[in-house]
Amino acid sequence: MDVLKVGILGLSNEGQLLLEAASELDYFELTAIADKDSVLAERLGNKYSCKWYDDYRQFVTQNQFDCLIVAEAFYACKEYIKTAINNKTHILKTAPLAPDFESANLLSRCAKRAEISFAVVNPARFDKGFARLKQLIEQEKFRQAYLVTAFVEVDQKLIASWQEDKKLAGGGVLLRNCYQVVDQLINNFGMPQEVYSFNTNRAEDHKQRVFRTEDTSVVMMKFSETLCANVAATSVFGEGNEIFNVYSKESAVKIDKSNFVLKDVFGKIIENIERISDISLLYSDIMKSFALSIIKPEENPLCSSIDENIRNMAVIESVYLSSRTAMPESPHRVMEIRP
Repeated sequence: MDVLKVGILGLSNEGQLLLEAASELDYFELTAIADKDSVLAERLGNKYSCKWYDDYRQFVTQNQFDCLIVAEAFYACKEYIKTAINNKTHILKTAPLAPDFESANLLSRCAKRAEISFAVVNPARFDKGFARLKQLIEQEKFRQAYLVTAFVEVDQKLIASWQEDKKLAGGGVLLRNCYQVVDQLINNFGMPQEVYSFNTNRAEDHKQRVFRTEDTSVVMMKFSETLCANVAATSVFGEGNEIFNVYSKESAVKIDKSNFVLKDVFGKIIENIERISDISLLYSDIMKSFALSIIKPEENPLCSSIDENIRNMAVIESVYLSSRTAMPESPHRVMEIRP
């Protein structure tokens, strides 16, 4: 299998980036696309010379895909993901993996039974800045980290109305906008031993707050006796921002939207790497990596597999549990309930 027949389910901004990447890579044959917005689906279907659908059931049942790219809200397509898995179709899904740990675990079990590849889109895994951080940690050139801080601001205009509905979305800024942060924390430092969290939203009364997802989240994580992390996220009116800091006894790393900066203990800049400004290049790398993991799996291990993302979901589940109980919670305990 040198060329994969691919379908795109969901034409969000991220879905369109993955669509563009698939159309430009020789590893894929673009078979069909689907979105509830029929005008958008028809326009892009004509642009990329492929079949288009506004009915997800027809899209899945009338085509035989080698792999399916899912960039749609989970509540709107979960049954069609399961159908695709049962058809032994490989899946690449935009983050988060699922709205909750139980749903994520169910997907994992289905994927294992079908013996298919299932990966999650985590662009930071392919970013120059985060790749350099992981390299420094693996080479033990960045030792004895004792604190990680992350601050995420989300433009309120980018939050869809359904994402504020707890029943549909599962979670708010933590689940949807800090997923990459959680993934990087676990990818570099392992799962935390404990998490403690406070989540809230700006609804006017308690009844409304109960049914809405959080627009503000503050999380503390304990990885060991010598390493902890703090993640804070909130929605803002205006352009958002994201800053990721790692402090060690010998140096410090700061990763913002534009640059990776490594400084020594005296504040002198040792390295300054410009991050990829063209986000489409990241999505091209993601699609290429996914294709090669299917075509030549022995040489190209699956990146950001469903098992790796189950750990992300366990940490996030623990954070929400902590916010409800006002007590520290253990992600490892959540993992233990997984069959």
